[in-house]
Amino acid sequence: MSVYYRQLQDRGLHYGPSFQGVQQLWKGDRQALGRIQLPQERGVSAEGYTLHPALLDACFQILGAADLGSKETFLPVGLGNYQVYSRAAHDEVWCHVRLRSQEGKEVCADL
Repeated sequence: MSVYYRQLQDRGLHYGPSFQGVQQLWKGDRQALGRIQLPQERGVSAEGYTLHPALLDACFQILGAADLGSKETFLPVGLGNYQVYSRAAHDEVWCHVRLRSQEGKEVCADL
């Protein structure tokens, strides 16, 4: 298990092998960049999906790596826009998260 997933586990978030897609992670000021790969479990493929649900979930996991200035766990509860420019060509994607605002426990970010 990677260092990032151990940190998440210490915060009470337990991701099984099928949802541990973050392979590399870079953190900056209120932003993070991650290389995400679909876990290579038997029979799991991105074929047939515009964006495989496990890849999308890992994109949301990158949000937790952006410095929120808090040790609290945040849960995505809304989606302002979702636009698909093209189908994910492979089992790997990159996700850049940029925090736009934070008011109390509400965080707005671009992924």
